Amino acid sequence: MPYIAPPTALRPTAQLVAARACFLAALPDGAHLLHAHGSVDDTLDYLRQQGHVVTACEPNLALAKIASGRYSQPVRICHVTDFHSVLPYDGIWLAEVQPHPRDAALAQLLQHLGGLLKKAAWLYCAVQVQPERVPSAGPQSASAIIPAQRSFTDFLLQHTPFQLAHSWLAPSHQQGEPQILHCVLQRVAMT
Repeated sequence: MPYIAPPTALRPTAQLVAARACFLAALPDGAHLLHAHGSVDDTLDYLRQQGHVVTACEPNLALAKIASGRYSQPVRICHVTDFHSVLPYDGIWLAEVQPHPRDAALAQLLQHLGGLLKKAAWLYCAVQVQPERVPSAGPQSASAIIPAQRSFTDFLLQHTPFQLAHSWLAPSHQQGEPQILHCVLQRVAMT
């Protein structure tokens, strides 16, 4: 079946293209993936087109029906925190932007996702951060990402079975608005 591009409104952004490339580079061929909470973009279908086996879940019934019809793929109707699997996954694509790392719910979510993955498997996620900026630095300054990465890395090591493999900060559109830290994480053994 040939790849059919999504409607213009659903075309991937530069940030999404970068996230996909980074995530896919880490995966083995024919990986078994979980695609969670992203039925409105075409990443589910894109991952399948790259030769991966994809299981999908979406908590919103209407979005699950749309994705299931659009991509001819069953989509389980549940929140990823309620999702369980007998076989662990090679990777998880968590499309929904998560709250700031200080949120306890994020730690619980990442713990749960770690339980769904094989050891050394991969997770893509994006989290809201408030980067500390050097007053003279411009909005795209590399100095802004360092405290955000350090804070998130510390959070991961203390509360989750993941380590940060790659990350990049998406530019914010307005001063003071939370920015999005895109992350590719690798599952490690908990000590």
